Amino acid sequence: MINVIIVNNPFKPEQRDTKYLPFKQGKSISYYFSAPGEWAYSVNGHEAAPDTVVNDEDYIVVMPRVEGKFFGVLLSIGMAVFTGGIASGAIFGIQSLIWRSVIAMAVGMIGNAIVSKLTAPKVDRSNSEQSNTYGWGGTETVTGQGYPLAVTYGRMKSAGLLLSRHVISDGEKQYLNLLYCAGEGELSKIEDIRINANPISNYKDVQVDIRKGTNDQTVIPNFNDNFADQSLNYELTESWNTQQVQGDACDAIELTVGFPNGLYYSNDSGGADRTSVTLKAEIRKVGDESWQALPLANQKGMAGHIKRRDAWNFIKSDNNVTNTSDYAGRIEEATNNAFYRVFRFDNLEKARYEIRMRCSAKDGKSLRHINKVYWVQLTQIIYDDFVHPGKALIGIKALATSQLSGTDPKVTWIQERSEVYVFNPYINKYEAQPADNPAWAAYDLIHICRKIGGEYIVFGQPHMRLDYNAFKAWADKCKTNGFTFNYIYDTAMRLWDALKYPEAVGRGKVIPVGTRFTCVSDYQSTPVQLFTVANIKHGSFTEEFQGVEARANSVEISFLNKDKDYERDVIPVYGDTYDESDTLTNPAQVELMGCTSLEQAYKHGKHFLRCNKYEIRTVTIEAFTDAIACTVGDIILIQHDIPEWGEGGRVVAVSGQTITLDKEVSVQPGKNYQLLIRSNSTDIVSTFNVVNVSGLNVIVKESIPVQPDAVYAFGEVSKSAKPFRVLAITKTLSEMTRKIQCMEYYPELYVSDDGTVPSIDYTNRGASDIQAVGLASDVYGANGIMYSRIGVTWQLPRDGKVSNVVVNYRNVKSDTWTYIGNYPASTNTTTISDVLLGANYEVRVQAINELGQLTTGVTKSIAIPKMQTPEDVQNLRVLSRYNQTADKSVYYDLQVLFDPPSNPANFDVAEIWYLLKSKSGKPVPGQEWQYAGSSNSQVIIKSLGPGEEYRIKAISVDRFGNRAETAQMVDVIVKPMDAIPDTPSNFGITFSRNATASWNEVLNADVDYYELRTDNNPGKDTNALLARVKGTSAVLTLSKRADTVYLYARSTLGKYSTAATYEYNVPQLATPELVVKSQLGGFNLYFSTKPAQAYAIRCHVIGDERTDDFETTSTMLTYSNSAGIYRIRCSFVDVFGDGLVNEKQVVIKTQIDASLLDLESLGLNKVDERIKELDKKFNTNSEETTRRITNLASHTESRITELAGSIDLQVKKSIGEIDGGELVSRINLSQSGVYIAGELIHITGATKFDDNVIVNKMIQANAVTADKLHVENLAAVSGTIGLLRSKETGARVEIQDNLITGFDDDNNPRIKLGCW
Repeated sequence: MINVIIVNNPFKPEQRDTKYLPFKQGKSISYYFSAPGEWAYSVNGHEAAPDTVVNDEDYIVVMPRVEGKFFGVLLSIGMAVFTGGIASGAIFGIQSLIWRSVIAMAVGMIGNAIVSKLTAPKVDRSNSEQSNTYGWGGTETVTGQGYPLAVTYGRMKSAGLLLSRHVISDGEKQYLNLLYCAGEGELSKIEDIRINANPISNYKDVQVDIRKGTNDQTVIPNFNDNFADQSLNYELTESWNTQQVQGDACDAIELTVGFPNGLYYSNDSGGADRTSVTLKAEIRKVGDESWQALPLANQKGMAGHIKRRDAWNFIKSDNNVTNTSDYAGRIEEATNNAFYRVFRFDNLEKARYEIRMRCSAKDGKSLRHINKVYWVQLTQIIYDDFVHPGKALIGIKALATSQLSGTDPKVTWIQERSEVYVFNPYINKYEAQPADNPAWAAYDLIHICRKIGGEYIVFGQPHMRLDYNAFKAWADKCKTNGFTFNYIYDTAMRLWDALKYPEAVGRGKVIPVGTRFTCVSDYQSTPVQLFTVANIKHGSFTEEFQGVEARANSVEISFLNKDKDYERDVIPVYGDTYDESDTLTNPAQVELMGCTSLEQAYKHGKHFLRCNKYEIRTVTIEAFTDAIACTVGDIILIQHDIPEWGEGGRVVAVSGQTITLDKEVSVQPGKNYQLLIRSNSTDIVSTFNVVNVSGLNVIVKESIPVQPDAVYAFGEVSKSAKPFRVLAITKTLSEMTRKIQCMEYYPELYVSDDGTVPSIDYTNRGASDIQAVGLASDVYGANGIMYSRIGVTWQLPRDGKVSNVVVNYRNVKSDTWTYIGNYPASTNTTTISDVLLGANYEVRVQAINELGQLTTGVTKSIAIPKMQTPEDVQNLRVLSRYNQTADKSVYYDLQVLFDPPSNPANFDVAEIWYLLKSKSGKPVPGQEWQYAGSSNSQVIIKSLGPGEEYRIKAISVDRFGNRAETAQMVDVIVKPMDAIPDTPSNFGITFSRNATASWNEVLNADVDYYELRTDNNPGKDTNALLARVKGTSAVLTLSKRADTVYLYARSTLGKYSTAATYEYNVPQLATPELVVKSQLGGFNLYFSTKPAQAYAIRCHVIGDERTDDFETTSTMLTYSNSAGIYRIRCSFVDVFGDGLVNEKQVVIKTQIDASLLDLESLGLNKVDERIKELDKKFNTNSEETTRRITNLASHTESRITELAGSIDLQVKKSIGEIDGGELVSRINLSQSGVYIAGELIHITGATKFDDNVIVNKMIQANAVTADKLHVENLAAVSGTIGLLRSKETGARVEIQDNLITGFDDDNNPRIKLGCW
């Protein structure tokens, strides 16, 4: 496909058409686009002619041919599209950067320093939130695919990208192999490698290999093959367990098995004897039917590494065959330490394989045989000697056993790139420049030149398109001021976004001009041109002053502090006018990405504040072709009569040291004057000290050649013209002039910041800090491998002025803090994993307050205990249980119950053992302990004989398989069964939403179930039966408020116990106290406190159109509905239903808020007061007038419009706000009628309507009173009467429907007349 982009209007390049046309071999541009007129063309960002032949996937940009700089737009668009966004900053921005010029640059370079204390800009965290290098959590390693290759400038801490990970096991040791990519090479240094924040030299048995990223680097040891580990955790039993490798080009495989509890037999003396297991493994290609046996070495080490010779025959490293008894898979040990065995099979045919394993034999399966074996890892190996050319690499092989537990360690290092390659056109070759210079870093981002071998390869823009002189000047300024740029680009971004970072640190800006890149910088400079009334277009001078009241006088600079291990730091910088007593609470915040120096950050902060102080005035002028003598960023001098900056004009004649001007200039005695003259040929501005003035003649002290017609400025010394920095040069309607926008220039902006850099103190002495921290340790793991972790909780301040919480920890033996996480304020807990048993740690919890400051926080210590054997269980007790079979025979069980240890942290189960001591009182010698089972609360020992005596033993076991050294024991005799159960004890009933009965368990008989009734006839299925349950509680359905409940225990023999009884009397609930408070459109109900017996308050709100039912446990209820009369019936509710009812009547009114009436009165008074004052001003005759009064302080506006045939009055609010002018009130008088609109219309006088009135919801409830109603007879009133009362409560008469009821003083109905 061919992409054709058509820009019809060069002045609006963002408005364009894009077409996708089929590619035709050998066709030129004119084949794809043809139109009348002169057109300019580019292909992939390069100028082209109409007959240029294009290739498939080319980008063609066409636009009308115009003179001047517009052709740069064409090339910029083409380059931006062709490079997929590398130059996309120029697509739309080029419009403003050329003929609107660089006003955006000016704001970026200077205007950003003008920060407001009322609308403080947010910190730019666009990169810190995404980057693994610059987040608040510190440097983090990333894993997986799709990450860009990091590019380094200067020196920075990194954690890189994890390319490969492989675990190698060797007996009791495990080695972790990690391969990291540090980004694009070539780097000059990789040093200070740390594991879990500790120097790598602190760890034993660690191998480190570094490659700096050259194209001829060698393979890193241990990674000459590509490993793909699959973590497994399958216990091997006699059944096969089958797994597949992940890829389909496998060259070799590794099988790793583990014995987490060791492998031994526990002998009678407590020692460990040798025992063995036999493993089997088989392999086949995916899709094959038959399995092939894999020989598994009996011995550890290299004996387990064998290779395929042919078919499925394997040989050892010495080329001897493996079909001997040494490869039977029999593993024998006598150790209680965890260990591993690895079996590797090389030289396989490239294919996808599936492997299965099992444990075919064990020496024994008793509790004394510790022989669990797990398949823990399957590894696919692909032979690969890939060196990763051009990528900096770090390979680490570390002993993991006893050093690195749990997850992968956190690895960091310091990497440095010291040089970038810059083309010097004066010597016509490349030269190395410092990579940490912001200017040269920006140059390299655009040019992207890499040295490969002895050749320089360019991946970016050609050097011809970069203005070497401009970048060199900027780089020299950065060097002089000590500004360095240290940054790792590790996230994808557009070029113009990437350039922001070195621009900010180096106080410069890259500007595209056509297809070229130049730059300007914000440093002290000298004027290059003079503008006076002689060369400024008449009437074009304007000046504006920026507001200073809301400008911030303190700023917080966020940066990565190299002196604090590149942790994120914030330094507050204060202006000269800063006063803690009355200054802002939210200082401006600036993030300097690439700044790693505290001194440098301080300098930038002071510069920002000086910009806030001095940059107040902007000036705009139009000038003729003289404008081309200056450019954006230059300093110019401006003289003009309007602000009275000196006097100006043109030189008429020159005679020696006498200069004749085109007009007389004024002088005052005792003052010194100077004359500034701009050279017509060189544009250089020369300064002359005035000796005497006589008419048009000015005698000067200096003898400098001056040409007639040169532009001059005359005035007092240092007051003849004012310096300005050019922000933008833009085109005007005339081709002969240009508009110059500039900002007043103060040399004071660029004074050196030699003052003492303040120490950073984040101590927050207010309440906005962490209030308390809690720590608790725990042990976790599986299969005998134990780790510890720390649970952290914290309490936030009550004022809520915390946005995030940062948690770090460290071993007290280490000076380095390890970052755990940055959590939102809604979180108050986290977990620190993989801490060492028996070590002491400190945990620091800090808050990020509303200012973005990291507070002092709270630091707390915790000692992680060493792993101890579990404590004994508590309250060991034994109960006799009885069971009856279908043939009526009885057998006896013992129920062994126990409670967990007093410190149950790692308790898992208790093993229950029993030993027969005697039968019917006679000792039984020579008995062995029998295992009954394990549980965390109870174990049943089955089928015992009555009268037998047993000793019961409980041994605690933790979740890692560790057994207690002691045991709890108790002796018990199996009791014969009683026929009749005992009466259940502690029987009671509680009443809430339900009636719940509970009692103690009956233990003297084998209870089948418990029966609850309201009579004393157990076993009868009548209405008196409430429940039959197996347990010791039941929810009952009771119908009476007073009654007796009987509880029976029934044995498995059908015998009932004597009843336990419970008498209850639950009185009917009294009426709730009820208070009704009306409000607009509804009412609130307030109740008395709910009694304990009641579980809710139930209310019925009855209206003419609907009835609403509510149930609440609160003491208040809000109800809204349309206007009308409502009945309210409320009562407390308990398990038996509603109590006594409290009934009231309430009217929902629709009324006008009194505040609206007050506002109306105030508005009329204000209008009356102003009428007289305004009458004289506006007492003129006109056929059409509009008057508007706006108060921006209160955001209100009134407007009167008079036409020949109508008058319109309007009042608006929210003027100048985001919702615009919201119409409040309006009156319109016209020939067609009168229109009145507003929140309130109040008519004070007698009102008469001569014609029909159409209303909707006009008359509110209770608005028509008796004195307003006059009818000849009641037939005039039609409708349903509803409920009529003589009064609300007490003795009264009520009429409702066809019933008349009379009540006494106690609200009891006494008389009823009608039908019911």
